[in-house]
Amino acid sequence: STEWVSEEELRCMRAVGYISGSRPVVITADLSVNTLTQAFTSDLILLVNISQSNAPTVGSLNVSLYADTFGIAGSLAARVGLSSTLLTNWVSTTALKVKVSAGVVSNLGIAVTSEKLVSTSALTFTYDVLKLLSLQAGGTDSALWAQELDSARLYTGGNDLTIVGTGFGTADLTPSVQVGNRTCLDVQWIADTSLVCKTAAASWSTQPCADGSCVSNQAVTVELLQQVSNEPCVEDLGWKDRINNSCSDYTVNAKAMSNKYDCGWNRTITASTGIVTDGDGNYSNNIVCQWYIFPSEAISLMGIVFDEFATEATYDRVRIYSCQDSSCSSNNLEGELFGTWSNKSFSCTSCVGLHVIFETDFSIVSSGFSARFYTSNSPSWAVDLPYSFWQVWCGTNYANQYPSTDGRTAREMCCSCRGENYVYECPSGYQQVGYYQDAPDSVCEDINNCGIDHNCSLYQYYDIVSEQYTSLGGECVNTDGGFTCVCTGSTCDSVAVKPSQTLDQALLDSVQSNAKIQLLRGNYSSPCNLTLSKSLTLAGASDGSTYIECSSATVFIRVTSSTLIIKDVSIMGSSDTVGCVNQQDSSAVYTPEGSTNILLCNSSLVSM
Repeated sequence: STEWVSEEELRCMRAVGYISGSRPVVITADLSVNTLTQAFTSDLILLVNISQSNAPTVGSLNVSLYADTFGIAGSLAARVGLSSTLLTNWVSTTALKVKVSAGVVSNLGIAVTSEKLVSTSALTFTYDVLKLLSLQAGGTDSALWAQELDSARLYTGGNDLTIVGTGFGTADLTPSVQVGNRTCLDVQWIADTSLVCKTAAASWSTQPCADGSCVSNQAVTVELLQQVSNEPCVEDLGWKDRINNSCSDYTVNAKAMSNKYDCGWNRTITASTGIVTDGDGNYSNNIVCQWYIFPSEAISLMGIVFDEFATEATYDRVRIYSCQDSSCSSNNLEGELFGTWSNKSFSCTSCVGLHVIFETDFSIVSSGFSARFYTSNSPSWAVDLPYSFWQVWCGTNYANQYPSTDGRTAREMCCSCRGENYVYECPSGYQQVGYYQDAPDSVCEDINNCGIDHNCSLYQYYDIVSEQYTSLGGECVNTDGGFTCVCTGSTCDSVAVKPSQTLDQALLDSVQSNAKIQLLRGNYSSPCNLTLSKSLTLAGASDGSTYIECSSATVFIRVTSSTLIIKDVSIMGSSDTVGCVNQQDSSAVYTPEGSTNILLCNSSLVSM
């Protein structure tokens, strides 16, 4: 409305309208019009509040802004820092709703613009600080190392370290990464949740890793536009999830789940709760893996559960012994497993530990096993609950499934769950244990190389008669950080053959002179009519249960200028014309031993 006050004064109440810059004032009296240019200017928008002052770096969050007035719906635009919001919607004269775009960094100014006028405000907006959630290091045992001539060891560097987390930005903003006090040689931005860095060189002492002198437990930090990850972790000691687990319970779980010992473990296990496994993927041939599990605390019960088990039937076996003394010289065989099993358990109440042995022969592998062990000192979930509860509670599935009543999760509240953001660098020939954040017992241990994979040409076979494993190819011997193959005479040239394989000319041609071909218990098929011009021994099972069946009525083998010894092997239907040994010349020698029934062609059985 307009009110006349005097000859020199009018009073006007301005209607609600756009927030804009200077405007002319126009007065009309009857047919007369008068104008005063740039006489009126709207006050600047004063922002007074914001519904949420932080967001993930990926943005796309709806936020409400409040001011003294935004005027009526008009040409309004908002920005956070220097980035325009994805969407700006006028709600009322005092409220706007905006969609925040992706960004990084904290304490960014918020501004709303109407035409040429920019709001004034002390309000700021912050994108979530960087968080590291997990690490995956490339190379053997998380890093590749080299032995230098001066006996000092140098980490060669250049391995890929994948860092998973949040807040790395939705574009490459050139983050930097440090492992300990060493900056990565190169950092590749993958996504807001992933970076890959090439690790730099690091040195470590020549003293044994068990002394704690190896480079280990190195904190990984990421810096992005002056924001640094790995702020000191302070957890809410009073927090509990919906099923009453506290942060200390999550820490106990993290520690127990990090106690995972594969075939390479070469020392006594002192933990009361953990997992033993042959390793990832299929196991190898010719291995001997042993776990001595002797908890450091006194126990009244100890058990082990094989949740997954798949080995070659008969020939690849796991034996479980309960130990009555610390050397396990006094022990009881609790069980022996081979083939396929699930949820198979063993326990003892008067033992001080367990000795688990896994041995495989020379051929055919499978997925192996995973077994969890526990004691009377283990947390209740480790003893009483099924395998499904043996999981990493800090994982997103479990931690998000049981938040506290106010919606806070363990990954937000508990230090053990806020990021397994530590990398453990072990030299080649060593492995690590204790992967959870701040693990005090994360150490590098010498690997049982002979229990993993090696290039010794071994032929370890399981003798059903003696119930023992025997190696025809010498022996693999562990050394500090490595292994060596020990052979005597021609033993490394010997081979073993299973009944599923064919005894043919290709097999005879593949072995070296003076070698032994060990045949296991069972029936072997052979085309027969074979020729031999090198000396060798053909040996069967000691109980005489090894048989060869010729596929046609013919001579078994023709020997020329060499010596053939056959021990404890029989040919079905053998005679002096079929399934017999033919000495081709005067220098050919055939010697049957043990229960062998194979005749010389056109001759009677040769006596021993």
